[in-house]
Amino acid sequence: MNTFRKEIIHRFLLFMSLILIFAVGPWEVAFQNSFGESAIYLDFLTSTLIVVAEFLREGKKNMRTWGKTLLLAFPFASSFSFFGLTRPLIHSLWLIKAPHAIKILANTKFLATLPGMKRHYNLIITMALIGLSIHFFACIWITLTGRAEDPTTVYIKAVYWTVTTIATVGYGDITPTTNTSRIFAMIVMFFGVGFYGFIVSRISTFLFQNDRRSEAHNEKMDHLTAFLHHYRIPGNLRQEVFSFYEHRLLAKMNDEEEEILTELPSGLKNEIQTYLNIAPLSRTLIFKGCSEACLKDAAHSLQRKVVNPKEMIINRGDVGYEMYIIAHGSVRVIIDSQTVATLGKGQSFGETALIKEEPRSADVESISYGDLYVLTKSHFEALMLQHADLRDNVIKSQKK
Repeated sequence: MNTFRKEIIHRFLLFMSLILIFAVGPWEVAFQNSFGESAIYLDFLTSTLIVVAEFLREGKKNMRTWGKTLLLAFPFASSFSFFGLTRPLIHSLWLIKAPHAIKILANTKFLATLPGMKRHYNLIITMALIGLSIHFFACIWITLTGRAEDPTTVYIKAVYWTVTTIATVGYGDITPTTNTSRIFAMIVMFFGVGFYGFIVSRISTFLFQNDRRSEAHNEKMDHLTAFLHHYRIPGNLRQEVFSFYEHRLLAKMNDEEEEILTELPSGLKNEIQTYLNIAPLSRTLIFKGCSEACLKDAAHSLQRKVVNPKEMIINRGDVGYEMYIIAHGSVRVIIDSQTVATLGKGQSFGETALIKEEPRSADVESISYGDLYVLTKSHFEALMLQHADLRDNVIKSQKK
């Protein structure tokens, strides 16, 4: 089992243990052993989840580290019940295990290379902690104010009071009646101010956070708009400038990414660039299903070509000696002055020229500024000699 998978399983087990800790412990305190003997088994289950999670993560630890883990995971409530100590307050000892699980779940270093997954992970953990915190405060409120109605109504009212207090709404329809409950209400109010701000900031970050390339692109286009407006550039010329910059900004890496590549050794930089070229190449019909070695060699052979709007890339009737892959931009395929297809990023055209020596069957014209990857026939034939899987693909395509 690889390290990343172990880390995912480890965190899932801790997440489940955290839910049991916060759900069962405070509930038992509030509703006076309503789970009965089931609480004992749930306590043991929580401890087992923590121990198994830590074993998956660390394997064989030294005795000191394992001693700390076992102490944190020790089923206190269950152990006391064996001696006849079943007072509800003992169930509050469940919460001793919570800080350990929260500390590990809050650490997102293992997702440093997966920013998209990291944002979703943070949102899930945040929403879970919000729900568990509300449940925790609601149970304390029930403990302090009593249970005059049925458990369902009592719990819903307690959750309602907690949410309105944390959100600083406070309708006043449910109010504390004892000094202890008033002190607790003030604590929740102070907690609620920071908690509410934390919730808003976390959710806002998830909803509106764009990747850096999009942000750089939007900022550049805003500066360009202001520049063209200031100097009153004519509309048709503005459109040309916008079209070019749209191509340039979307096709190129931003300055920070380019700087990262520049700082790398030339050999490593070339390797990364090769893998960037593999992605569009692997989607073409001829190279589909080919080995990584074949794709890597083919990527080394690609040449980049920049095209302008309305530039004729292929002329019908010419004999072709190259195929094209669209890295950015779009082109249209024309037969008898009629557009029969429009191709965009990641699509290819002209593959037939690599397999058969026959005239081109259509014109291909660029619609906008674009970047193309070009693979010549001489390079393709050299690849066929080296890779049997590519030869098989060619044979299959010739039979169609």
